[in-house]
Amino acid sequence: MEAVQLVTKAHLSLTGASGKAGLYYDGNADQWYLPVGDAPSTHIVKQSHVRLKGIVMNEQLCMMTAAKMGIDVPESFVINLGNAEEGDVLFATKRYDRVIGNESRRLQGLAVPYRLHQEDMAQALGISSAHKYEHNQAGYLKKAFQILQYHSADPIADQKKLWDMEIFHYLIGNTDNHIKNLSLVYGKNLGGIRLAPAYDIVSTTVYESSTRNMSIGIAEKYDIDDIGRGDFEKEAENVGLGTQMAMKRFDHFAENFEAALRSAGDALEEQGFEGAGRLAEKILRTGGIGRLR
Repeated sequence: MEAVQLVTKAHLSLTGASGKAGLYYDGNADQWYLPVGDAPSTHIVKQSHVRLKGIVMNEQLCMMTAAKMGIDVPESFVINLGNAEEGDVLFATKRYDRVIGNESRRLQGLAVPYRLHQEDMAQALGISSAHKYEHNQAGYLKKAFQILQYHSADPIADQKKLWDMEIFHYLIGNTDNHIKNLSLVYGKNLGGIRLAPAYDIVSTTVYESSTRNMSIGIAEKYDIDDIGRGDFEKEAENVGLGTQMAMKRFDHFAENFEAALRSAGDALEEQGFEGAGRLAEKILRTGGIGRLR
């Protein structure tokens, strides 16, 4: 069955996510399946947003740019059902909490993924969904760093990874970087907690209707237009990172971001998304990178 039919049929299968479904993808046959009952999915597939134009292209552009910058992101791709127009595309993300190996059992010829346990950072910190957006200098980032410090199987690597993610959210203009968009993933048999790859990255600042307040504060600031390099230096000290290393990472991202974004935009243009280059230019004007240029 076509992916769009399955998304429409199962759009309520993921909590609170209209137009989003967990599907099983057989890459060898390029075939999509709708898991029934407790059967596991391999991908999360989203439809275009009714209010935010070009959001599928936006998310794929952000994910491709993140990957070029060395950010750990899951495999993602656009399902083009027509001419890359708004109603003809879906966004598919491979689930990082599903594992298929040689030992995987098979059902009707298909490998059955092993489910890895995960929890988002709000759950780990005991923060309700209603408070996923930080207010009143609640210090969500510092608390997330502390979770990694005490519970990650590799705290140094995961803290660096989280730092890179927050720099990227700022540069790309993703003000929807709330605490539930950070997760922990457990190894098999609940062993070895690690920070999950980055997901749900969209440049929200390109939409005039979106807030310019970041969902996680940097040096007790939220307005992306008020945040600069010095604030990241203060935040690095606040979360317990060595400022020399942290700011070396910041400068690396700031210096290489534009080239990575333009390269991702060119690649999408070649795939038929004619507006990718214009979107990249808008990100350069409206995202945090515009504050540094």
